[in-house]
Amino acid sequence: MNFVVSGVVKAPDSLLHHSSEFMPHRLLILTLMLNCAPFAQSGVIIAPTSAVINRGGPGYGFIEDTHNQNGLLDGYVDGVTDFDTYIASNPLHSTAYWRQEWFANWGGGRATITYDFGSTVRVDRFALWNEEASGVRSFNLLASTDGSRFTRVLRNAIPTNNTGLYTADVFSFDVTEARYFRFRARGPEAGAGFNAAAIGEIAFRQAPEPAGVPEPALLPVFGLGLIAVAGYRRLSRTRRKCSTDAA
Repeated sequence: MNFVVSGVVKAPDSLLHHSSEFMPHRLLILTLMLNCAPFAQSGVIIAPTSAVINRGGPGYGFIEDTHNQNGLLDGYVDGVTDFDTYIASNPLHSTAYWRQEWFANWGGGRATITYDFGSTVRVDRFALWNEEASGVRSFNLLASTDGSRFTRVLRNAIPTNNTGLYTADVFSFDVTEARYFRFRARGPEAGAGFNAAAIGEIAFRQAPEPAGVPEPALLPVFGLGLIAVAGYRRLSRTRRKCSTDAA
């Protein structure tokens, strides 16, 4: 029978007494469920915090305008917006130049930019809004943890030769952990109206955590569950011994 006290359903003491014997096991089951449940973060869109022109500069415009969303008609929340969902919405980039795009020096044909996230990130996709008047014909993308030694993650990637308002091309690569990403562009596009490589915007997808990885903060809870079960077993053995001695 249940009793209601101030709107709260309470069980009789006898039932609570018997059910309490199962609490350690329930705690263990709960902690196992919490720790073993798949833990995965969706792949959010992230952008570098700064950039340096290694070749083709100073150029025309501001290099920070290639990673600060200035030219995007529909922006995103860095580290929050889902990358795939955002790209699927077909976000367009303005064709305006000033404070929205960057062009390398006239006649250079090549440009190298190093983007810095400020700390190590784990990424697996690269989005490029290829500027419509000049853009880049192809590019390599390299990654580095220290800014000195770089490893290529994309080679001879070819973006769309855009006209008018333009959307992003997405390039996938193996999951890479790095702080610096170097963009080596060869350009401009075929039939370009300006003889220089140009960039609209870039962004990356943060690689989702693999399923089945336990939340680190839950590991102590799992330990407490084991301690509770061990304590319960010791108490049960003591009770049985006392009952045997009394008999």
